[in-house]
Amino acid sequence: MSGTPAWGARALLLLAVLTVVFATKRESAIAAGEHQPASLRACRVCHDLSSEKKSQGFIGPPLWGVANRSIGSENSFAGYSETLVSMGAHGKIWDRRTLERYLADPRMFAPGCRMAFTGIADEKSRMQAVDYLFSMQD
Repeated sequence: MSGTPAWGARALLLLAVLTVVFATKRESAIAAGEHQPASLRACRVCHDLSSEKKSQGFIGPPLWGVANRSIGSENSFAGYSETLVSMGAHGKIWDRRTLERYLADPRMFAPGCRMAFTGIADEKSRMQAVDYLFSMQD
């Protein structure tokens, strides 16, 4: 029985290492677009999807961590429309319902929106995109 605590400690250590490895692989897979819904792939043209949250070199704000973030508030991006900035100033956040409505028709949701993307018409595809955006968090 005296060997049991050592085995248990090794098992916990192994679990900790695997957790770190899989978390790192998950972030890398998200940033690389693996397992990304087809409906969200077009976003990569204008938005950074990595945890680095880059704005330089992109015409849209980074999308990592967008879930439950105040609308129009990503500090590294200065190109938000007045409509989106106003929504955020009035306490609106990118929750699931708001993202779903925005991705359905960005210009209808936020008149004056600068995003050229016209939206995701298919509800199932739109919800997959929202789910994926919610998975992109630290």
